[in-house]
Amino acid sequence: MSIKRRSILTVSFIFVALTMSSCGGSFDSIELTPEAAEAETATTDLAMVTGDCANPYFPVLVNANWAYDASGSEVEPYSFTSTVSEVFLDSFTLTHQFDDLTLTQQWECKPEGLVALELGGGTAASLITGDVDLKLETSNINGVTFPSVVSVGDEWTHSMDVSGEIELGEGMFGSMEGQAISNFQAVGMENVEVPAGSFEALRVATEFTMDMTVTVEGTSIPVVFTSTGSSWHVPNIGWVKQTSETTIFEVPTTDTIELAAFSLP
Repeated sequence: MSIKRRSILTVSFIFVALTMSSCGGSFDSIELTPEAAEAETATTDLAMVTGDCANPYFPVLVNANWAYDASGSEVEPYSFTSTVSEVFLDSFTLTHQFDDLTLTQQWECKPEGLVALELGGGTAASLITGDVDLKLETSNINGVTFPSVVSVGDEWTHSMDVSGEIELGEGMFGSMEGQAISNFQAVGMENVEVPAGSFEALRVATEFTMDMTVTVEGTSIPVVFTSTGSSWHVPNIGWVKQTSETTIFEVPTTDTIELAAFSLP
């Protein structure tokens, strides 16, 4: 993988990690299409999931697995998988596997919904981008990323402070700190087709901003990542599609991610 591709993929993943779980809802309030109803019967019984981790749009089950195909304007097509690797009473771990990159993300289960505690690489994440080694820590987490109940028109926010160290190679070191903010709005139910099938899904509009200050050898530089897009979520299956327009270092990119296959215990 080239340095450029890894850089954009890593930043894109941060957006994915925060938006792939951008909505939740009351299962009883959703009328399923025949396709979605069939998938519900064939995949899993959400009655098995109890407590605050139970959410119809995000099956928190050990070994639940989703495979995605992605393409974008600045990267070659790539694939990745997301797996629920551990589940506890009030938390769970989501593991994302790219071809040569593994990222884990801790989540907390609260009465108001599911909350991402990390950007996707751990509390002391190590995101290696070619010759750039970026180690991030997250703190001061507010809001919810995946509400337990949502109605069309609802809006919510998830934010976290981010800080860390950056090694640029050739003996150059620096630091970075700032905030990542995601704003969500439930738009409504829509028909969506992806390689994994045709579904009626809840579309959620997302605005993501990562506002950082990077300091290298005494010089501070503001760095802002912004992205807008939509994600689609199916009851008893989860996140099935995302489209986004992202600006990285003033360079606009577009990305599409679609569910290729899934397996729920």
